[in-house]
Amino acid sequence: MPTPPISLPRASRWRSVRERLASPRAAPFAALLAVLLTAPSLLAGMAFDDFFQKLRAQGADPFGHHRLDIFDFCWDASDVELGRQSGMFPWFMQDHSRLAFLRPAASVTHYVDYNLWPNHPWLMHLQSLLWYGVAVLLVCILYRRLIGPVWVAGFAAFLYACDEAHALPVAFLANRNAIMALAFGAGALVAHDRWRRDGWRAGAGVGPALFAMALLSAEASIGAFAYLIAYATFLEPAPLRWRKRLVSIAPYAALLVAWQTLARSLGYHIEGSSIYVDPAHEPLRFAVVAPARAIALITAQLWGPPADVWNLVPRAPQIALAALGLVLLSMLMRVLVPLLRRDATTRFFSLGAVLALVPICATFPSDRLLLFVGVGAMGVIARVVGAHVENEDAKPPHSLRWAAKALTAIWLVTHVAIATLAKPAVSVIPYFAREYTERSTDRMTRGTPPREQHVIIINAPNFLLAAYRWSIPRDGVDTAATAHVLSLSMDSVEIERLDASSIVVRTRGPFLSEMSAQLFRSDREPLVLGEKASFHDISAEVSEMGPHGLATGVTFRFAKPLSDARYRFVAWDGEGFVELAMPAEGFTVRAGKDRAAWLLPEGS
Repeated sequence: MPTPPISLPRASRWRSVRERLASPRAAPFAALLAVLLTAPSLLAGMAFDDFFQKLRAQGADPFGHHRLDIFDFCWDASDVELGRQSGMFPWFMQDHSRLAFLRPAASVTHYVDYNLWPNHPWLMHLQSLLWYGVAVLLVCILYRRLIGPVWVAGFAAFLYACDEAHALPVAFLANRNAIMALAFGAGALVAHDRWRRDGWRAGAGVGPALFAMALLSAEASIGAFAYLIAYATFLEPAPLRWRKRLVSIAPYAALLVAWQTLARSLGYHIEGSSIYVDPAHEPLRFAVVAPARAIALITAQLWGPPADVWNLVPRAPQIALAALGLVLLSMLMRVLVPLLRRDATTRFFSLGAVLALVPICATFPSDRLLLFVGVGAMGVIARVVGAHVENEDAKPPHSLRWAAKALTAIWLVTHVAIATLAKPAVSVIPYFAREYTERSTDRMTRGTPPREQHVIIINAPNFLLAAYRWSIPRDGVDTAATAHVLSLSMDSVEIERLDASSIVVRTRGPFLSEMSAQLFRSDREPLVLGEKASFHDISAEVSEMGPHGLATGVTFRFAKPLSDARYRFVAWDGEGFVELAMPAEGFTVRAGKDRAAWLLPEGS
């Protein structure tokens, strides 16, 4: 069926749009747009890890680590013990746990921030914005070099610039490492392409040098190597044999192996955590958790909702979202297969995105991980839309034509209309997260407690919510001398008073089911009956097990009677931490609210 004629005014407007997208100025304009959409992050201030890293950079770190080793959160048993005693780590964290990342290039930028303008967070955010602008510009240059027609490359650049998944890594200072990895990684891809296609010999050295800087910025840079593999597979000259194709990316592979070997030999890795799974050292476990994480991530990248939603909703909504995502993915594959057969560039972006998806499945799904996946995803989306608009398939089946129209409509809504509105809002999430943390504890800290007082947090929905408020000193915020979290639960907990100085805390589900608990302890090493731990002047013992062999009750014994003035007991009630009176001996009380009561408005 021939394409219906387009009215002259409409055709004129469409021609103007195409000319603008094909303009050489499209790439810098897209980079500027990306920066403007995330510019509200200049007001975001500091949040969460930023405070810890500021202490480290200024030499006030309680662990005594090197001031440039900013991403080493926990190194050995002595760190674990110090963290347990101070309340910075939970009592159930094991001695062999380690949370350490080798990111020296990113660490240097934070060292500069916290020592040259420590009281001006907007300058720190400005640096992140500049890195982001460079990164997006280089990605847009890559699109322009690889995608045709040129207006389709401009459309891909526009989509990438609007992607709201970038907002949080730009706005969260501690996540700058990922933006730097993107900037250096995209630069390496451009240099590699210039070497291989234009004969720019310097690219043979510039590309690996930039890739080395990407590796020194963040492990997220493995995503750039995914596209190098895809380039050797699909974009090298056709007569070139596989051996020579592999030789072209051998320097990058050698750098990747050297970086991983160096990091591991120096002790930089994750151990004792369920959230982080190293595919190189735990391949079977990674194979178990990766599929679900991959579905959440690719669904979020292609049409939403944000991958972070998967961490908040119960199993049933997750299954529904996964089913919808797979239906849409099957529709995309139906449209994409003919394009993959005839277009090497589409194959390049598709393979690159899929390979870049693999390493980020090592941790929990989050939009902030999608920087490299988005490079390929937006390239594919732009090619699908471009092929549909240009009528590249002269006689497409009726169902295929309508599938392409439906996908185009979905993408224009999600990646243009919604994304351009959401990106500025997401850019200030660190500000609201900090405000929420402080507001949720205001009732507790109003009339600041004496420094010698010991705050006992019976239950918290998230460990970091409590730990960052009370355990890490910050400018202008006085904190109690010590504070410890006894249990982590988004539901209410039961407290039974055994005697003058002992209580049992019981959770509705497994004691370590809350997500932040899994950051500090692997589910391969669950709490066992009789397991004990001591922290400050409290001892804990696992005393009750649930039907599946998982701990549901822990007995806590205090050095002083619970009525001692030094103790201040608080519990989470859905809106914040409130003071809690301990029950009389032999009695039981329930602290907090179940998540249904505080996540849903009253009367719903």
